[in-house]
Amino acid sequence: SDCDTIREFIAAALPFGTLLDTNATNCLAVRGKGFPSGEVHMPRPQPAWKPHLFAGRPRVVFTVREHVNCAMHKTASPLDVAFASCVLCKAEVEGLPDITVPIVCPALCRLTALAVHPCVQAPDSSECTSTTFCFSPPLGQFEVARFVPSSDSAPVPPITGTYTFKEESTMETSIEIQLHVNERAGGIMEFCEVTLPFLGRGHPSLAKVVASSGAAAVVDHQVVWKLASGFGKRGRTEAQLTGRIQFSAPKCCDVSGDDKFHTALKVTQPTDSQMSKHDMFCHGLTGYARVNFKMIGASLSGISIDKRMVVVFLAGKGAVKTPVECSNEVVSGDFILWNTLGNARMAASVNQTRLDISNS
Repeated sequence: SDCDTIREFIAAALPFGTLLDTNATNCLAVRGKGFPSGEVHMPRPQPAWKPHLFAGRPRVVFTVREHVNCAMHKTASPLDVAFASCVLCKAEVEGLPDITVPIVCPALCRLTALAVHPCVQAPDSSECTSTTFCFSPPLGQFEVARFVPSSDSAPVPPITGTYTFKEESTMETSIEIQLHVNERAGGIMEFCEVTLPFLGRGHPSLAKVVASSGAAAVVDHQVVWKLASGFGKRGRTEAQLTGRIQFSAPKCCDVSGDDKFHTALKVTQPTDSQMSKHDMFCHGLTGYARVNFKMIGASLSGISIDKRMVVVFLAGKGAVKTPVECSNEVVSGDFILWNTLGNARMAASVNQTRLDISNS
């Protein structure tokens, strides 16, 4: 009947009350010829955030990236460790596709603090055990969602270690760093380096520094230890750096004036970049080493994406077969090793703070 035809046309042309086609020519054609009898396929408007469409070999790439923040002090056991994950996508598909991707979570694992990209449809709850994302991707790589994986078991960092330095004199210190890779994290170590910022001291220089893997050098007033590419593989999960660091005295220059009997000494002042790196907490034996790394194919939470369950949908064509690539990686955030002979910066828990206030 005419009522059914009108109902079908409205459902196709105005889904959820939003008019898809505002072309005057198409509106006049409907007015003159009447409503079409068959199924209506309205042209989909091109969104403003996708100014041009992709043309080439189709491919969809997903990456589950986990950021690790960790602090260690007197032992290899972490003082504080936290994980944060995100799902990255790069969709190279012609047209305006809709992609559906499910997130596979292991048992007793849930996603908390869930936040998604504006183009992503996700459940209203910010905490769930598993979820499915549906979106129309923009150009280039973008962050589909970010969340914090939570489970009953305590998180284990992929790398543990200790850092010790002591002052042999006012111009020299001895250092020792030990690193150990957790084999349960799996994957391949793409790179790993340790940065030693000696804040509030002179320019460092290496003296009798021995590294079991890679080499150490002075870069931008910091000691940087770059480990070899094979570090982290089976049988090469431990590395050590020992030696002495010497510091130069502040540079001075003679700036005598016209009067040959009066001479002034000018001490070079630190630059703005050096002052910005200064930390009032780090003085004496209080210092740290920062570990930067990236592990390919590793996962600490067990969250992954099954490429066989990814669906790419194109209007007018339905689900289309598209090559899908999925990978996992673990990267370091604030990964700090505090000097075992000094103090460590750490935050007190809320419950402990309330207990201290009540006892005072």
